[in-house]
Amino acid sequence: MSRPATAAELDGFRAVLDTLLAEAWLAALRGRPDVAALFLEASAPGLALLAGVARRTGGPS
Repeated sequence: MSRPATAAELDGFRAVLDTLLAEAWLAALRGRPDVAALFLEASAPGLALLAGVARRTGGPS
């Protein structure tokens, strides 16, 4: 059975997702939608995981 993630682990995970989304935004601004799509695809599972955590916990604190 897995244990719930700690607040510090979730913060670290969010930092990684923030970086992926920022890189996607920058790639789009640079006219590289192909690269932006790669960063967005990489971040999708993590965003889904955070959405599940938010639903279970009632949202971010």
